[in-house]
Amino acid sequence: MTERPEDTSALQPANKGSGALIRAMDRRVSIASRVLSEIAVKKAAETGISKISRRITLEVAMRFLEDADSVNLNEYAAIDLDAAEVLAQHPSDLILDGLTALDLEAAEALANHDGWLSLNGLTALDVEVAEALAMHEGALELNGLTEMDLNVVEVLAKHEGWLSLNGLTELDVEVAGVLAKKHEGALELNGLTELDVKVIEVLVKREDWLFLNGLTELDLEVAEALAKHEDWLALDGLAELDLKVAEALAKHEGDLSLSGLISLDVKAAEALATHEGDLSLSGLTSLDAEAAEALAKHKGRLSLDALTELDVIVVEALAKHENSLQLNGLTELDLKVAEALAKHKSNLQLDGLTELDVKVVEALAEHEGGLTLNGLTALDVKVAESLAKHEGDLSLSGLTSLDAEAAKALAKHKGRLALGGLTVLDLEVAEVLAKHEDSLHLYGLIELDAEVAEALAKHRGRVFLPKRFRR
Repeated sequence: MTERPEDTSALQPANKGSGALIRAMDRRVSIASRVLSEIAVKKAAETGISKISRRITLEVAMRFLEDADSVNLNEYAAIDLDAAEVLAQHPSDLILDGLTALDLEAAEALANHDGWLSLNGLTALDVEVAEALAMHEGALELNGLTEMDLNVVEVLAKHEGWLSLNGLTELDVEVAGVLAKKHEGALELNGLTELDVKVIEVLVKREDWLFLNGLTELDLEVAEALAKHEDWLALDGLAELDLKVAEALAKHEGDLSLSGLISLDVKAAEALATHEGDLSLSGLTSLDAEAAEALAKHKGRLSLDALTELDVIVVEALAKHENSLQLNGLTELDLKVAEALAKHKSNLQLDGLTELDVKVVEALAEHEGGLTLNGLTALDVKVAESLAKHEGDLSLSGLTSLDAEAAKALAKHKGRLALGGLTVLDLEVAEVLAKHEDSLHLYGLIELDAEVAEALAKHRGRVFLPKRFRR
């Protein structure tokens, strides 16, 4: 089953929102990379440039490891074994959507990669290659597959992790049954635009995240069947929601994403507020006070990331919400709105803010719950001093650098501190941060020399580092 981190934003890297996992991993960089590569491939096709003869050689792979921005791997249609072995060492997402074929040995090598592996250019898989890829322990994208033999499905279902099969446009009961019973991890089937109730009844038996964002409308019978699913359910293709359908989906006992909705009337808000899991409505571009009052009664995490501005009356209503509140669409805050948000009593995520006035920071510091400000990329001493007064988890994982004076201020913070955007630490900053007395999250480090490690070892709380630096 896909694990959700405990309910604290301080445990999350910058931009890990929804999405996708609204939680477990950030896909925006991967998607942006893929879009750019698709544009490049299209331009190449228009100009008559063929990529069929282009192979990822050892030289290309080494160049990519040295500087990932210097090579667009999606321009290559084939890969050599030694190149696959080298690329498997890449510490981040590996996007190889240009590959149109993959032999068994290369598949076995790539399966050793620890991270997101995207192979969306593959349009067919034989059983042996599928079995090799199923051993991959990270997320696996195979969105180029438009149909699969049942034997291939049986093998792929052994994959334990995020599995994207968005190229499938049809699903029969037999295939659904295999995926429901044997696959453990999030499952994306966003290419399905309609589903038979019998197929849904089988799919919902799986106890893990299920993405069906290709569905653009639901009748009551289908909604009632989907509501029996008991984990994260994404239906972001729905642009509008009938009240009866909303009432049916509200009975769903897992987390629910309806981020295709751009508006919500009071009745639908009241119905969805009875839902008892996390609720994502990150397509809403406006929200009136009555609907906000209704949603504030919701008992789970509430995500409203498309709201770019909020009236104080609406904020005051939302502040009554008793669980995590995610408002990453806000790019600026005036003092009155900040003061209203500070009255919220649980985790508050405001990752759209890229800069903050000291007065606004002082207001937010009064907030009694976790505070996530991962949009900040720089921090002066005055802002750091104000944030340090906040008593709760604090996530500043958008910061890519931190000077000793700002670090000294943050070290006085009384709660967990996440600085996941820092890739390196100098000794002086490490020594200062070691004086922080609660958990310190440094999951973005790509370098850690012995002196810095020794300094961090003096930290009194837990220090969270990337897996490669753990002893």
